[in-house]
Amino acid sequence: MSPGRFVSIIRGLLAEHSHYQRVGVITHRTLEATLKKLGEPFAGRLVKSSYFGSGADRASNDWHERCDVVIVAGTPRLPTDAVRRRLIQFGDVASAAEDGDWGACHWKGMTEAGREVLVEGRGYNHPAWECSHRGLVRAAIIQAAGRGRTLLETGCDVIVISTEECGLPLVNSTDIDLSETEASVLAILATYRHESLNSIQDSGAYAPALSTAAIADRLGMKERGTRKVLAGLESRGLARRLGERGGWLRVSN
Repeated sequence: MSPGRFVSIIRGLLAEHSHYQRVGVITHRTLEATLKKLGEPFAGRLVKSSYFGSGADRASNDWHERCDVVIVAGTPRLPTDAVRRRLIQFGDVASAAEDGDWGACHWKGMTEAGREVLVEGRGYNHPAWECSHRGLVRAAIIQAAGRGRTLLETGCDVIVISTEECGLPLVNSTDIDLSETEASVLAILATYRHESLNSIQDSGAYAPALSTAAIADRLGMKERGTRKVLAGLESRGLARRLGERGGWLRVSN
């Protein structure tokens, strides 16, 4: 997962789940530093972060006590020697001496709605290597997800973003990316809403929704391009228009 895609996905999740206001993220070490690029209002909701193998993704109650959701993003990648050692430990010396045939691989998962989905990921195509590798990777992901203590009454929600099979149900939609432009539009709508509420409290005047032209002006974009971005946000339930020619409002989920 590239840093740009990672930031885009985290933004998208936070936009679609605005009820999560205290967010924790466990990801790769190289990606954790890019969380500062989330921008507002998303960065302000991040209360805790760590990376796979740091130790902070293990036994700690701090995660579910401080967060109302933990996002586990990415797939822990293990060196070839770790998989080979595991094969030897289980007595499969013959397979350990063979090539694991790393590359694209596929597995079937079930969505929350009970629909079977074929997922493409990366892994070993050698059966024994695949089994050994999957066991190690799944353990690392489940361990990180366990920070949410979901089985406890005081536990928090957990969202896992990975192409690795780890026994969890899949979301029905994979369209969760939120570009920097889309994030800017939502930030503009959120700021305008805040300004409007203050205006109503101060003067009792009603402030209408923000027009496409006004949003385009704040973005420094043409109206046509802005309208396309707004239509995309509307289709995802993140923004809505008041009537045929009315202004735009941000939708809180």
